[in-house]
Amino acid sequence: MMPQKLASTARMAYDVGRPVALNPYEFLRFANCPKPAKGLAIAGSDGIFLDLLTAIETQHRKHVSVSQNDMHGYTVAYEREEIQFPVYVVALIGAILATIGVAIDNIILIALSLFALGFAYYNFPLLETGKPRIGAGQYGIFAEGLGIVAWGSIKQIEMVPVDVRGSTSNELRVMLEDPLDKALIADWRRRPPYRFLMRLPWIAAPGNIIRIPLDVFDRPADEIMLSFSRMMTFFRR
Repeated sequence: MMPQKLASTARMAYDVGRPVALNPYEFLRFANCPKPAKGLAIAGSDGIFLDLLTAIETQHRKHVSVSQNDMHGYTVAYEREEIQFPVYVVALIGAILATIGVAIDNIILIALSLFALGFAYYNFPLLETGKPRIGAGQYGIFAEGLGIVAWGSIKQIEMVPVDVRGSTSNELRVMLEDPLDKALIADWRRRPPYRFLMRLPWIAAPGNIIRIPLDVFDRPADEIMLSFSRMMTFFRR
């Protein structure tokens, strides 16, 4: 069935209150229409009437299988030597303390070494330079350990200066229209066990807000904000 004919059939069925039965081929053909009509109704698999655009979006979300290794578009990585250096130093101190503590059987030194090594473990991603951590593409904003947040689920993005211990840092705040579970079209929150406690480039805040500290990345904060804003404007047209 051609998309235009399908749209006409769906409109008539909606007007009289009947669902439209779409086989997978027809569904995909209509989903690929340049401008699907708003307000059409179809029968979902559970028998509930759905807005056609909602049904298409739901179907799309179910089939998105993009991994974190497939980040394309505008991407940003960790690559700041002044941030990496303390991680190396603390890891070295932890290893020395652990060695001495075990050699002389000193529980205090062993405990201190665990704190130091724990800090190094948590911040280990800062040492993995060149790997995309956040970015934006055709479908939305993506972040390591989070997933792809659909452009349509984003209400606003802004850059906010944050005072941390007397110094000012920049933070990107992504305000969502929908709950996070609904806003994600690809969910990357399940991580390997060995990375479970490592740092992430984002923080979930109350009020459906995602906070992303920007000063740890290899691009200036203003550039990241400008690029995200331009892409959001372009892809939401």
